[in-house]
Amino acid sequence: EGVALRHCVAGYAWLCAAQAIAIVSLRTQGRRVLTIELELASLSIRQARGLANRDATQAEQGLLQAWLRAIRARRQAGS
Repeated sequence: EGVALRHCVAGYAWLCAAQAIAIVSLRTQGRRVLTIELELASLSIRQARGLANRDATQAEQGLLQAWLRAIRARRQAGS
């Protein structure tokens, strides 16, 4: 992921191992678009970065917000 999008996501491996965060890849038509750092306790996005650390576009931010609503609803339904 980090090599493909030219950013430092590998530096967060220890947080994944500690189950504090999850790293998620947003893909469009099989192509990596964003890497997302998801804080698991709050189900909030700590950061979302594209190629060479670019910020998410407005359209991508909209997709991320819809995804967050869906996973939060699933968590609530499972509680």
